[in-house]
Amino acid sequence: MEGDTMVSELDISGIQFWIQIHNLPMDLMTTKNAKIIGEKLGTVVQIDDLISRNGIGRSFLRIRMEVQICYTLVEGFWVPRPNKEKL
Repeated sequence: MEGDTMVSELDISGIQFWIQIHNLPMDLMTTKNAKIIGEKLGTVVQIDDLISRNGIGRSFLRIRMEVQICYTLVEGFWVPRPNKEKL
């Protein structure tokens, strides 16, 4: 954005924020699954490292998303698991 840009010229159709995905089994907490889940919600901008800065693993996935504000948010969805009930 340049200093002479008018507010009416800004593209504010999307917003970025971090989301957290909780209650996944440990074997499903992967970068690949973070991308799959994130793409169901919007555009994946960044996937946070699964290992926190102090070297301890997290109990959730953290994804930076861009969501188009003209669409409704996804309320939720089921995650299939082989030979087990959906989450």
